[in-house]
Amino acid sequence: MGLAGKFADSLTSKSPVPFITMSSAWRKPDVLVFDSDIAHRWSVFRRDFEHYVTIAYPAATPAVKASLLLNLAGPEAQEQSESFVYGPNESAQDPVCLLAKFTALCDIPTNYILERFKLFGRRQTPGESVNNFAAALQHLARRCSLVTLTPETLIRDVLVYGLRDENLRAELLCKPDLTFNEAVRASRLAEAVTLAMSPPDHDIRAASVTSGQTTTQQRQRGNPPPGTRTPQRCPNCNFASHRFNVCPALGKTCSFCRKQNHFSAACRSRGKPAQPQRDLSNYLVHADTASGSHH
Repeated sequence: MGLAGKFADSLTSKSPVPFITMSSAWRKPDVLVFDSDIAHRWSVFRRDFEHYVTIAYPAATPAVKASLLLNLAGPEAQEQSESFVYGPNESAQDPVCLLAKFTALCDIPTNYILERFKLFGRRQTPGESVNNFAAALQHLARRCSLVTLTPETLIRDVLVYGLRDENLRAELLCKPDLTFNEAVRASRLAEAVTLAMSPPDHDIRAASVTSGQTTTQQRQRGNPPPGTRTPQRCPNCNFASHRFNVCPALGKTCSFCRKQNHFSAACRSRGKPAQPQRDLSNYLVHADTASGSHH
């Protein structure tokens, strides 16, 4: 018997196998994820589940549909269902009852201030086309109840979104019924607490003066201030570091130790080198004179 004959026989069979066989041809709903967006995820899952069961399992019994619901919803939903409490006229084998239980669990009131935060903060991602970006904005806007947006509500949203205190912003975004006055009061209170926990101005000025005095004392002692670097000096001429073959002391005679290839300012026989020289021409004249007098 060919494949067409087997399919025709399956249509007249009383076995539930045809429903199971044909169910793989339809798109299944996505597994439920219980996160902060569970209300929206549940509404999408319920819509897709009802379409899927109507198309793929039209003759299934209520008990089978209830099992399908739990199976398609995934492991997290199955764990949640174990905590459901059923009344005298309710049953876990009733898909309508199960849908009602999940709706009561997942149908959290929409937090419009948070949804608008997602909308206003949405940016086009790298590689995202303009069409996809516009569609994403339209999808987010449908969940923002923009038609009910009043000037006071809009100002409240902008106030919360523009707060520099990220912790305070996150706290206010968790309040779906937040009013403009409440947002202002909460922001003022957080600002007052921050100022109260900050060191007084006179302590900051005192610390600044102390730091300045320390730096001045270090300079008077000849020590560099903290955080500064001592410039590198050439060990032969005592000028800024450079390559040996261009050193002005090359071939010159030291007027202190009478050795060659260094100036007296950098002579190691004197112990500590003299202070760094700034005028290179003066040293060249002095070195040439000293060198010429000993020839």
